[in-house]
Amino acid sequence: MLRPPLEITQYTSLAFTEKLLELGLAGSIGRLGTAYDNALIEKSTISLYKTELVHRRAYGWDGREDLELATTRWVAWFNRQRLHEHLGYSTPIEIEARYVHERGLPRQVA
Repeated sequence: MLRPPLEITQYTSLAFTEKLLELGLAGSIGRLGTAYDNALIEKSTISLYKTELVHRRAYGWDGREDLELATTRWVAWFNRQRLHEHLGYSTPIEIEARYVHERGLPRQVA
C-alpha cells in the first residue's frame, strides 16, 4: 500500500527565489502539482542522449561503469563543444559566459 507524502505541499526556498530576482533570472518553476512543466525538455535531452551516445555503440557496453564514464564525457561534450541550433550555434557554456559577462556578474568556476 502506498503512503501519502509526509508533506502534501511543495515550496520554493525564499533565499532561492530572492537570488533569482537579484540576478534578473526567471525560475522554471511551475504551478503546484504540475509534473509536466519540464517534461518536454527532459524528453528531448534524454532522446538526444540515447541517440548520440547509447544507441551508437553497436557492440554494447562493458558494464555500468563503462556507461557512466561515457555519460560523463557526453554531458561535458554536450555543454562545452556541441553547437546548439536554438542557441545560435553556440554551446551552453558560451551562452552562460556571455550572460555573466553582459551583466557583470562574478564568474563561477566549474
